[in-house]
Amino acid sequence: MKRKRKKDKWGVMGLKLDMSKAFDIVKWGFLGDILKAFGFSEHWCDLIYQCISTSSISIMLNGSPCKSYRPTRGLRQGDPLSPYLFIICMETFSRYLLQAEQNNLIHGVKAGRSVMVQHVLKSSPIYHMNTFTIPDNIINSMESSQRDFWWGKSRPGDIYFRAWPRICTHKQQGGLGFRNLKYMNLPLLSKTTWKLIHNPNALWVIILRYKYFRNVHPLHHPRKTDCSWAWQSISRGLDFIAQNDVWEVKNGKNILAFEDKWLSSPVELVRKTRPNPNLTVSALIDEDTKNWITDLVHAFFTPQNAKNILEFRISFSGNDKLIWPYSKNGDFSVKSAYKVISGEINYMNNSQVGNPFYKTLWKLSILSKVALFIWKCHEKIIPSNFVLARYNNTHDAYCSTCNNGQIETLNTLSSSWTTDCTMKDKICDVFTIAWSIWKDRCFHIFQGKTLNHYSTARLALKLVTDTDNYLRNVSAQHVQSNDPVAEINLSSVNTVMAYLPQDCVIIFSDAAFDKDTKTSGIGLILTDNSCSFIGCKLKAGSVRNVEEAETLALLEAVQWAKAKSLEKVCFISDVKLVIESLNSLSNQLYWYNKTVIED
Repeated sequence: MKRKRKKDKWGVMGLKLDMSKAFDIVKWGFLGDILKAFGFSEHWCDLIYQCISTSSISIMLNGSPCKSYRPTRGLRQGDPLSPYLFIICMETFSRYLLQAEQNNLIHGVKAGRSVMVQHVLKSSPIYHMNTFTIPDNIINSMESSQRDFWWGKSRPGDIYFRAWPRICTHKQQGGLGFRNLKYMNLPLLSKTTWKLIHNPNALWVIILRYKYFRNVHPLHHPRKTDCSWAWQSISRGLDFIAQNDVWEVKNGKNILAFEDKWLSSPVELVRKTRPNPNLTVSALIDEDTKNWITDLVHAFFTPQNAKNILEFRISFSGNDKLIWPYSKNGDFSVKSAYKVISGEINYMNNSQVGNPFYKTLWKLSILSKVALFIWKCHEKIIPSNFVLARYNNTHDAYCSTCNNGQIETLNTLSSSWTTDCTMKDKICDVFTIAWSIWKDRCFHIFQGKTLNHYSTARLALKLVTDTDNYLRNVSAQHVQSNDPVAEINLSSVNTVMAYLPQDCVIIFSDAAFDKDTKTSGIGLILTDNSCSFIGCKLKAGSVRNVEEAETLALLEAVQWAKAKSLEKVCFISDVKLVIESLNSLSNQLYWYNKTVIED
């Protein structure tokens, strides 16, 4: 490894072990020795050896199999016995690592309980949740196990200072952001459903289509109750997708005008009459001009919805596409679906709600364990003697360390420091020191460690310094602007113009956006190669964000050039993201703006 930061005196490295081809290189002799070491009988080991050593392999060459041969190592993937044999081999590897750690040859990194809950315990049922609806009693049992592990409880009657559903809420809602397994099931089923809709030629989709939704779109098929548990579960995902998706109109041939969701902001009542339910949106579009047929739109839809439809831009080409509107690129994601089900998405979109303490806390450049300590202090659940005495009348509320008759409490510490703007520069240092003191206090009470104030102070100050050097500097280096319309460096425009042909004209495009009224104004200026004024154009409209306004400004510039029959045109815009997308250098636009770029 190349050492890039040469000034560092020490560092930490994470090692990821790649086991992608481990099945193929397991030595049979090694496996036999391991089975015997684990106490399996000679007869059993012989049976296992016969199972793994009697396979043969033949290579296809130009469509014909060559002479078969017998391998000398490896486990056959797909064999139901192979995973268990591989686990035994991995157990041996794991014990070698533990032995090396005990001999101080390597040093492991301990993961906190929050990390274990979020990335291990809550991930274990994910595979099954992709296909099946997990019964509530099983969900509750798994949640109970995770709760007990996180709190470190093992006996009935142990104290849980916060309800588990509260801890599973978003961090800005006062929780720790753990995923609620009951909420996770439906997003995972919907992910499978999304694949079913967008991969119609996959073998598993063909089988399901032949049995359950032949000759009909899966979102339109009638739901059945006399079917397999897997299909009933996937049908739940279909219902959820149907309730929350939106169709992107291109040719309108695959969208039912009165059954599917394709209006961006529908107003009830959507339609005036009840015409043919199988009427598609394409019937409302003039195929030649790519404009709406005004009379039909007004005849079928209520005035406000008709107005919204007629303002809707129709794409020049392409097929209709099902869009997940809660992600920027329009593709379904479990994360965004979870936010919809849990209500987080409504909470996060409302800038008027939320406790400023939580917003400040989780943005601090501070160790995770220190942030968790601050959270517990604010929630008044740090297990001080005062808190424990509230749950157990026989527990002494006074400080057992100093024995000076003072009540042991840390509840007032967090709020006053975190919300005081004048103290923000010292927040991280203060709470890092506070956490160090609390840690040594716990070692003293539970492990009998002798308190040494000088040692505590020295280690606390060292931790503060390390935090400053590593966390804050790294955060500063990775801060990037989230502005979707970050301006490009226009100093290079003159250089570009110097290389343009003499008969080339230039169109400058720009847009303004009012976020309160969702209205925009587009401005275009046409000049010759020497920037002499030729003409200009202005246009107003309604858009969703500034990115859409800038994208439509560029489209308007192209259409204007086409209407004027201009052949050599240089388009100049100050929006870096849009220009990069147009030049296929970026793919980070909103899904509805990608269609504009395609046109």
